[in-house]
Amino acid sequence: MAKMSIFPNTPTVGGGNIQKNQLDKIKNCFEKIGQKIYEKILENHLNFRIFQIFKPSNFFIYMDDVKLVLIKNFDNVSASMPRFNYEDWTGKGDIPIREAYSLLNRELGYESFYSISMSRNYLDLPIEELEKLIEEDAEILFIKEYKSIMQKHQPPILSRQELIFFFENANEDDFTQFFLVPLFRKLGFEKVIAKGHEEKILEFGQDIKLMKLRLPTGHYLYFVSQVKIGTIGASAKQPTQEIESILTEIRPAFHKSIFDPDIGKSMKPDHVFLITSGRIGEQAKLYLYEQLESQDRKIKILEREQLIDLYFNHGLPESEQNKIKYFKKTRRE
Repeated sequence: MAKMSIFPNTPTVGGGNIQKNQLDKIKNCFEKIGQKIYEKILENHLNFRIFQIFKPSNFFIYMDDVKLVLIKNFDNVSASMPRFNYEDWTGKGDIPIREAYSLLNRELGYESFYSISMSRNYLDLPIEELEKLIEEDAEILFIKEYKSIMQKHQPPILSRQELIFFFENANEDDFTQFFLVPLFRKLGFEKVIAKGHEEKILEFGQDIKLMKLRLPTGHYLYFVSQVKIGTIGASAKQPTQEIESILTEIRPAFHKSIFDPDIGKSMKPDHVFLITSGRIGEQAKLYLYEQLESQDRKIKILEREQLIDLYFNHGLPESEQNKIKYFKKTRRE
């Protein structure tokens, strides 16, 4: 079974007063719970990136008289150096998790939290008993978050015909905002940001101007997307004006830097998606690849059938599915 750490690339920033041997034991207990949750995620053929325990975060460990608490915070997370603090509150009584949230909010301005806790006596249990309790805790945490995820990310409720109607009638903005952005988020991409209307004047082939995908090592790949509506074709002898226009937009996309607010740096995209709500003809694909091959082969193409397959395999949030389902009614009013 593959290993998955919940503390990837987390050098200590700030520190605390828990002894190192205690801290190592505490982290090991939380790592064991994380590994058990990861195994359950794989058993159920789910994407681990949608579970909060594996999302990049700052880390705060509290130890009080009765429990161990791990708080993950998702504000201002740096991929290269997240904040990792630990604090021993022994002798000060019980720390309600909400109180710890309030403390972090007051001191650091943080607002987005996720936490798990366990009994402090876990540190002193025989390994066999500890493993049994961790298995039980992991089962409870997995079920709880899975139910929460399912409330936000409902399974497919749209028919193929409803999707095709939407693809054929939506404009580029609706296609991007109602379908593509939530789909990429569902697939595990982070910081999926589409261009605003005022940015459409400046075309750099980046209609979705930032998407990043976290690797298991904690590193990121960066993506941008050029979005088109309808079918894109080309004759066997010469390209169409539309193809030339797409090339004019896509070429700068490989070299235009994108700003990642999480790390405060501009990054060059690793890959560029060309996405269409229709089809891209085979001659058009060949011509695009030929023209881009000499400078960069990192273009990825997504067409209608692939998008439909992704939808039925991964679903969308219920709110976005309803926007698509009632798209015809909305446009008639």
